[in-house]
Amino acid sequence: MPPRPAAERARDLVVLLHGLGRTRRSMRVAQRRVERAGYRAVSLGYPSRTQTIETIAGDLAAQLPDPGAGRLHFLAHSLGGIVVRVIARDHRPARLGRVVMLGPPNQGSVLAGRLRHWRVDRALMGPAGRQLVSDPDGIHATLGPVDFETGVIAGSWPLGLLPWLDGPNDGLVAVRETEVEGMTDHVVMRENHGLILLSRPVVREALHFFDHGRFGALSSSSSTSGSESGKSMRIGRRRRDSGSGLAGSVRSITRNPPAPAGTNA
Repeated sequence: MPPRPAAERARDLVVLLHGLGRTRRSMRVAQRRVERAGYRAVSLGYPSRTQTIETIAGDLAAQLPDPGAGRLHFLAHSLGGIVVRVIARDHRPARLGRVVMLGPPNQGSVLAGRLRHWRVDRALMGPAGRQLVSDPDGIHATLGPVDFETGVIAGSWPLGLLPWLDGPNDGLVAVRETEVEGMTDHVVMRENHGLILLSRPVVREALHFFDHGRFGALSSSSSTSGSESGKSMRIGRRRRDSGSGLAGSVRSITRNPPAPAGTNA
């Protein structure tokens, strides 16, 4: 599906939210790419290690810009995705549009639960991080299904070894932890939790979701050959099933980089 015309994109506003222990500067590259695509964009910062998620959400809700006649979309990394869910529940913007979450611990985080028992927990996690645990005490247990258009991009390139993370993961959040009941679309890309913010293919997918309410930029583009590192990229997709909150099977696509000139493909 082709992108929306630039004039249509310019009516909407994208708010970018960073994750735990980061600042709005971490979203700068993604913000520039969103703006170059024709959307208006603003990156908001928040004290991720000194306040609860509810307090963060309330403070950010008061700072949200007015999108005018357009809609207010969100591109949120990790903890930022959970903050958006609380904003939508407690301070819902009147013109809330579509939300793309990058590596969000929607089911809670096993890693957060492990760190809770370490002495460095207070410095690393703070009040908000401690709310991300995957047990019944975590904030995920209080949020319920999402009731707005939500696309989730999960990473499957851990770049490390954390033995308590079962199955595919991005180094900090397991793919299964990113899922949330009610999500519109879910895609798994060969990205790392921290580096996903710098990925051009990831932003392309986010833009496609803002445009059309579904992922598919890479599967519909013959010019995209892989991730920015030139390595092959694996994409798995889940779409919302009308009969259940979490969709069923995952369709995987593997894209390999083109062969160098002078070699056989």
